[in-house]
Amino acid sequence: MGELPFVEALPFAKAMLACEPDDDKYIYPYLSFLDKDDAIEFLKTRLDERPILVNWHRVYQTYMETFRSSHDLEEEYSGYLKKESGNNALHYLLSRILTDPKRAKELLLKSIKGNEPCPYGYYGLAYQELSDGDFEQALYYAKKAVEASPKHETFNYILEAAMLAQKEYMPLVEKKRLEQEMYPYNGELVEQEICLLCGLGDIEGAKEAISKYVEFLKSEDEETAAVWDTYLKGVIAYCLGDLAEYGASIREIDNPFYAFENAFINKKFNDAFQIADENNLVGLYYLLLYLAQNNPGSDVLETAIDMYKAGDATDRLVADYLSGKKDFVLDDVKSIVILPQEKCVIMATFGKLYEEYQEELYAFARKLNYGTSFPSYFIDEITSKGEAW
Repeated sequence: MGELPFVEALPFAKAMLACEPDDDKYIYPYLSFLDKDDAIEFLKTRLDERPILVNWHRVYQTYMETFRSSHDLEEEYSGYLKKESGNNALHYLLSRILTDPKRAKELLLKSIKGNEPCPYGYYGLAYQELSDGDFEQALYYAKKAVEASPKHETFNYILEAAMLAQKEYMPLVEKKRLEQEMYPYNGELVEQEICLLCGLGDIEGAKEAISKYVEFLKSEDEETAAVWDTYLKGVIAYCLGDLAEYGASIREIDNPFYAFENAFINKKFNDAFQIADENNLVGLYYLLLYLAQNNPGSDVLETAIDMYKAGDATDRLVADYLSGKKDFVLDDVKSIVILPQEKCVIMATFGKLYEEYQEELYAFARKLNYGTSFPSYFIDEITSKGEAW
């Protein structure tokens, strides 16, 4: 759809949305043609539909949190729930806009009670348990979500994250191989497979996966095959801690994320800052620059704070703790609900800012740092040694 001219893409997006009004694959593309105010007014038109369009409400909440942060979403959704106290979907929807994890969890548990549990409630619980580092419980709830809706992409994503956290590598390898049969050109699936095989210590298996994929691509385009061959071998190198080879493998890729990684790996932190700034990368990248340096300029942390201030309610909460606007309470900070790949960086940052809590926060960051892709190596290095990289 992205390749269609505007006059064709807009009605196409609207038609798809009419058929599948609760699928964010169609909601977001249509909203991209509207300015934020028109988008919000459009989203309001279907809030009263029953059964509830849960994903529609999720998108509405995201838009309101981002573009109309002064609006009291908690009051709005508390009002809905007061009128329909037995509606499990509303328990879930209210939970996701609260910044108090305890209250949110109480609502999530209510959302899965009775004869019609809300599948999103299981998803929300899995998300929260992952964030808290209770990976076993996260896996339990993620499986329940996928059982309720097997093809739901978001539920399957959280299930894979929980399986990865629990080091269930082989089932994930088998899943990636099945997905490759359906999408044989998708190199990201091959990348995920080789990371999992490296996690299993099967380096030869990872190399074989690369060879198989590259040989397949060669029949179509040898130049593309060569690029993927170099990159995927670099991924194995990263998994093995060979940063120089990984850096070389991404050096020529025309992508700001890889450009940042390459500059970061080579400790060209000013260049990395410039890349992040010119490409409007999210606050996480500035936190990495803050962590990596013994004496980062004040603009590094300040920029990270500004980026988080511009996000949703959870991002703004992080910004308030980083800036000191909100008093630092260790348990409250650790309970902020963010997925581990980002949260481990945030917890490490707080560990650097608050030396009295550094040991506990660094240990928590290491626990959450179960991934194999950038910046996992650096978080482990920084939190294990207790010093800048």
